[in-house]
Amino acid sequence: EGYEVESVDADRGIITFTSAPSGYVTADYYWHPISDAEIQLAIAAAELEIKALTGINYEPHTAIEHHRLYYGDQLYMSEPIISIISIIDKGSGRTLSSSEYELLPNGIVKLKTYYAGRVTSPWFLPSIYSFEVTYQAGYSEIPATVRHATLLIATYNILLRIARQISFSEDYSGISATFKSPEELNSRMEMLAKEIERVKASLPRRVAKA
Repeated sequence: EGYEVESVDADRGIITFTSAPSGYVTADYYWHPISDAEIQLAIAAAELEIKALTGINYEPHTAIEHHRLYYGDQLYMSEPIISIISIIDKGSGRTLSSSEYELLPNGIVKLKTYYAGRVTSPWFLPSIYSFEVTYQAGYSEIPATVRHATLLIATYNILLRIARQISFSEDYSGISATFKSPEELNSRMEMLAKEIERVKASLPRRVAKA
């Protein structure tokens, strides 16, 4: 006779029924030595490792930067630009309209109504401008290489955790489950380690801009 399940706590291995069973209960289920919570932690750790390595926060986020423009008409942001929220001329306090600038590749903003470095009367000093730029930084879609690297690193960390488990044993009415890491696991980890280093070398890097 089947019983209606109210909830399942996968991490603790607890099944709660809507009503108390009247007799002996057996359950068929799939088991894995690493919980879903640990897998999520492994993915989060992989994302932090990639962020630290590349200096790039790939998730969309708001960034505010201050730039002094001594020459030319281009502002170089320190992160990839998804969209501009506002550009304020700090000298006049005026907010530029969207028609006064355009986005170029590689985090560059080209100004259409400003050009620094020109000598103007009455003092004949080169013009200098100061801007506050607020923009949505990051990537609207995470690059495939970054997703691939995250998956590889998280997988390696999970396999490393499994490999360290020399044995796992629980006793339920005399039934024992044992897990041991096979040679195939070590071979897989060696292959993953090499692939991770190869993919890491191809990840984009944050480059400081003048």
